[in-house]
Parts: sequence; C-alpha cells; structure tokens
Amino acid sequence: MAPAHRVTALMRVASAASSLACACVSFAGLVSPSDFLPPTFGCDAFVPRSPQNLTLSEFCDRGVDADMRQAAAIGPSDSAGALWARPDRAIVDRAAAVPLVDPRALVFVSERVGNHQFHPQWTTLLDQLWVR
Repeated sequence: MAPAHRVTALMRVASAASSLACACVSFAGLVSPSDFLPPTFGCDAFVPRSPQNLTLSEFCDRGVDADMRQAAAIGPSDSAGALWARPDRAIVDRAAAVPLVDPRALVFVSERVGNHQFHPQWTTLLDQLWVR
C-alpha cells in the first residue's frame, strides 16, 4: 500500500542560539515513529553548517536520541508506543518543528457533478466523476 502523503509545511526560524523550526514532509502512511523521528530529528542526521543537513531544524538532543534508540531496539509492539511517546513529547516541547498548514482539503464542484470521491493522497478521483 502506498503511503498517503500529508504535507506539513514548516518554517525555519533562526535565532542566535539555535533554529527553532524546520521544513519537512510527513507521511501519514508510515508504519512506525522510527520511520520519521530519527531521520528528521536525530543527531546522526544533523550535519552542522552543511547544505546536505537532513535535520533542517538543526535539532540534536543526545537524551532524545537515546530515547529513540531505546524505543527502536524494542521493535514494533505496544510497549514501543509508550517509549516513542517520550522523544515525541520532548521534540514537541522543544518546538523543533512548528506546523503551519492544516492538511485538510476543500473541494468545490458544480451541482452538475455527481459521484465525487476524495482520496487522501490523490485528492479528487477524476475517473469516478460524472457530469450532467
């Protein structure tokens, strides 16, 4: 199954001390937090003063990294969810990323259009529409 893309637009806010937010894309269909959190907020992805830096927020917290490694070591399970909550909360509390866009979509169609169907990734399914 292809992941349903949900774009989260974020703004990079630089200060003298650190960057507070980043630009990133989240994918609603990802299986685990390990697919998104470490590559986006992990210290291993952070390369200071480099245009190839994967961590656009320049967020690197060794404690959060340790929490992510501990949760990843457990693998997918109910107990892993509780362990992933800890680094997730820390990232949110530190405002490493600030969402600026709500991914909901609004579609306008004519009264003559019937059978409008919406897909979270492909939006309006044109092959399902009919027009009077």
